Amino acid sequence: MAVPSTPYLFDTCPISGSKLGSMGDPVIEIIDGREVRFCCAGCAGKFKDDKTAQFEKLDKLMIEQQIPYYPLTNCFMMDEALDKNGTPIDFIYQNRLYRVCCNDCKDMFMKRPARFIPDINEAIIKKQSKSYPLSICVISGAPLEGMGGVDNLIVGNRLVKLCCAGCRTKVLKDPLAAFAKIDACCQHPHHLECIVNTTSSTPGSC
Repeated sequence: MAVPSTPYLFDTCPISGSKLGSMGDPVIEIIDGREVRFCCAGCAGKFKDDKTAQFEKLDKLMIEQQIPYYPLTNCFMMDEALDKNGTPIDFIYQNRLYRVCCNDCKDMFMKRPARFIPDINEAIIKKQSKSYPLSICVISGAPLEGMGGVDNLIVGNRLVKLCCAGCRTKVLKDPLAAFAKIDACCQHPHHLECIVNTTSSTPGSC
């Protein structure tokens, strides 16, 4: 079963460093099964011309960005401490961070990623639900339980709780905006206006 790529989770072009949207609509490319967003078509071409090196740079940034949200201290393959063999193996698959204890475990994961990802998702939901600040959907502003139950979406190892699966498309189109609404409202979990009206992808306070 194919595993869909996590969307690109930065607001700048990986080549120019320019803010996405500063030169018109971002150029969105799927490269080796991974979504990457660029400020212009020229930068997309430059990335693809040297994609191995460019992905190495991007992966380092993604690991740094996502590691604070990673839920497990044990290797999900062996159920042993991540640092059992020394430094954990951190790697990016489909724009998402995974951590294992050794390269053998990484190889096993890469052969059948869809087998293991649901368990990691459940660990994220369990851990991040405890401190999730909102009781309403970041997209619609509706109560999370209002349409038959919460829809839990995992984006780059972050939990986004929605009122329904229909709201997923808008989160995946602009995940940073969804993150910003959550972060901005951490101290105001019931402040509906804050969530509905926050449009910036830069976290702040409402």
